[in-house]
Amino acid sequence: MSNLGVMTLAEPIPKNLRAILTENIARMTEEQLLSFHNFILEAEIERLLKVVSDDAEKEQAEGKWDNLSEIIQAYRERKKAERRASS
Repeated sequence: MSNLGVMTLAEPIPKNLRAILTENIARMTEEQLLSFHNFILEAEIERLLKVVSDDAEKEQAEGKWDNLSEIIQAYRERKKAERRASS
């Protein structure tokens, strides 16, 4: 699947988009299907990265990360103590 194409805002979205996509997927070769699957995964990764990034920026602006280094240090010390206790 070498040309997935990108719709521009000027192109109307077909009312039967789901049916069209289902038909196209059904006709794909295994190689095309794998490429399409990877494309979908990459799009989801980009979407999730944006969500996480936006949330992190908001939290940082709210001061929730001000003592992050202390929180990390306390976590490491707690885990180290737990490992010692379980040994």
